Amino acid sequence: MPNSKLKIDQEELTAKTIRRIFNRGKRKGYVSPAYIEKTIKGKNIPSEAVEELIASFKEEEIKLMDDAQAALEPIVKKKRGR
Repeated sequence: MPNSKLKIDQEELTAKTIRRIFNRGKRKGYVSPAYIEKTIKGKNIPSEAVEELIASFKEEEIKLMDDAQAALEPIVKKKRGR
């Protein structure tokens, strides 16, 4: 029985971690691979979840670039939704 609770917690952890990365991307307009790496490190996030997240960036116009590249780009802050 305790094992099934662990699985739910892992799914919840995955969802929260993916959401955190996605929300940062929406806020900043980009996400760095280093941030994704740091955020998922040690959390046993399935690679499929990360791949789906990165695929969703394109639809949401979130760029995947490091902080140095972002500093060179004119990042337009997204307006907060109504």
